[in-house]
Amino acid sequence: MPRMVASGFLLFALFVVSTLVAPNYADAARKSPSSTSCSFGSSLYDSDNRSGAGLTNSIGCMLYTHTNDNAKNDIPELNPFGIDDWVLADKSDGGGNGVIDLTVTLSDSEEYLGSWSVDSFGGYTNVFLTIKSGNGFAAFLLDTTETSGEWTTAALFPTKRGGGKDLSHMSLFYSNSSLTAVPLPAAFPLYAAGVAILGFLGWRRKKS
Repeated sequence: MPRMVASGFLLFALFVVSTLVAPNYADAARKSPSSTSCSFGSSLYDSDNRSGAGLTNSIGCMLYTHTNDNAKNDIPELNPFGIDDWVLADKSDGGGNGVIDLTVTLSDSEEYLGSWSVDSFGGYTNVFLTIKSGNGFAAFLLDTTETSGEWTTAALFPTKRGGGKDLSHMSLFYSNSSLTAVPLPAAFPLYAAGVAILGFLGWRRKKS
């Protein structure tokens, strides 16, 4: 009888430990990005060669599973690329503050690939795009000297029938602290000098 009681107590203790520890391991796994299926670069992923980037003109990539790219909760908690001041600029299905406008297009025949573009990054140097599909998303740090590129989910969320899962949405984030001084137009100094000369001539006329 005592042996049965001890066994029952041991099983109960193991159950309590597992219920307390397992969620922590699951949460840690969710927060830890994977790079095994996340490639970046200037060439789009080729399913035949199984090489290339999930999003072109990218210089870094992090793949997150079992989580979302929600700007209020998930992104501040995950801090992609070790940066903690990401702000949502735009989202393909609506949202963001509009500081940078994102345009996303789908292929005419498939919804797992297409193109992306922005008019300008507005002087921000740390910018990333997310590709959300299925139960996770990939974050791609962008080369901000390029304002357009291509994307595919085939490299990130492949399907058994080939290709990738349909796109849910794409989101564009920028780091608030990465804003650089916007360069003045090349003709601005000449314009300023002209205004100064005209002002001086006007002052001389009044004086005389």
